[in-house]
Amino acid sequence: MRACFQSALPAIVLLGASCSPSQTATTRPAAEKPKGVLEFRVLATKDDPDAYKFSDYREALTQRGDLSLADGPAYRWFAIKDPADFFKSKNLKDEFDGIRKSRPEIAERRVDDYYILAHTAGDHVMTNVPGAPAWSVKTARVIRSTRGYTGIGVDLDDAGKSQLEKLAQSHQGRPLGIFLDDHFIMHAAVMDVITKGITIHGSFSPSEAEETVKLLRKTSTPQ
Repeated sequence: MRACFQSALPAIVLLGASCSPSQTATTRPAAEKPKGVLEFRVLATKDDPDAYKFSDYREALTQRGDLSLADGPAYRWFAIKDPADFFKSKNLKDEFDGIRKSRPEIAERRVDDYYILAHTAGDHVMTNVPGAPAWSVKTARVIRSTRGYTGIGVDLDDAGKSQLEKLAQSHQGRPLGIFLDDHFIMHAAVMDVITKGITIHGSFSPSEAEETVKLLRKTSTPQ
């Protein structure tokens, strides 16, 4: 099956077209998380079963700066890398309240920083935390489109491809967040099965894209 993301952003283009059988990944040993860590999390939305708790999350963030709740369901606030680009607003400070009410995702502001709420556990995430099934970025490269976008091409190893495919199958149509070093980069709606590779387009400058690729290569699978 072929994979497809759809989004208002010129965000994600799939590079692989074929699926291989799922493979069982080993468990990642406990270690300090390195820089250049790419992760995927399903975003919280207003129709989530735990939506009644989101007001508690908003209060924790805006009043105390807490990114999660000690006794709450498994969600956490993540800083948005480029909120003006994500929300498509040139005057975000004045427009944010209206934007927040109109979107299905759960977003919030604290002073001048903007955050998105995302799942943190179970089959809603594909992370690199200690104890999670191991997967890796196989290769990474800078991509420059004819329309002027600077992107990052990422190929996953077999374990990563299998996990991303499973995540997509479990949450078709849900907004899937892409994170780098715990910062939210962008999202797209999962419409079908994810395969081997993705291209991440966004607000990267050429120098930012080059630096990000260097970080991803440091944590990639040796060739």
